[in-house]
Amino acid sequence: MDSRRLFALWLIIFGGYFLVRFWRFADADAPNIIAHHLTDFLFMPWLLIGTTLLFRFFSKKREYVPSIFQISICVLGVSWYFEWWLPQNQPSGHSHTRDWLDVLSYFLGALFTFFVIRKKS
Repeated sequence: MDSRRLFALWLIIFGGYFLVRFWRFADADAPNIIAHHLTDFLFMPWLLIGTTLLFRFFSKKREYVPSIFQISICVLGVSWYFEWWLPQNQPSGHSHTRDWLDVLSYFLGALFTFFVIRKKS
């Protein structure tokens, strides 16, 4: 996908992520999957598309797409940080929980990104 369309998609995902976060903050009555797992699903495309765009900009490689290995490392790193390290080392006043559905959401978001980034314009 060309960088302009990828940037537009990144902005839409960014907006959707914060809309769900606001909805949750406003204490709206949302189904559990939307309130707690949609942000995890949207986080991976936001992160992966954003880093892809940055790499394309700074390296001047306009056709760069991350490999499945790079995407997998990102999913593992995010899962480790948010689902293992933070729940054990959380700052006072914050509650981070371990949830395998969050890891599944990260994986599905990354899988979505893998196919979208590789789509030809």
